[in-house]
Amino acid sequence: MRDDSGYIYVLEAAQTDIKKIGFTQRDPITRLKEWRRSCPSMDFALKSCFQCRRVKRTEKIVHSILAQRRPKKHACPDCRRRHRELFSVTARDADLVIFLANILA
Repeated sequence: MRDDSGYIYVLEAAQTDIKKIGFTQRDPITRLKEWRRSCPSMDFALKSCFQCRRVKRTEKIVHSILAQRRPKKHACPDCRRRHRELFSVTARDADLVIFLANILA
């Protein structure tokens, strides 16, 4: 992979419509394990991932398109941070937005 390529991943919270959409330039499973260690109460599973040529730009486009789908501000019970990569969206819609953003990037 080139330096600006990587993966956009979708993590899905159990029994909710909340998805974490982010990027990594490493293995998405490794990123999921890191997330589970830092915020264990947010029980996410890897739903999908896409290899992208301009991963940071693609993520920025995805987040811009889905900005109105962010849940209300709240602090994470584990790390006390506000996670900006969380969206209330179906898995299908998340995948479609990522696919289109990758084309636009």
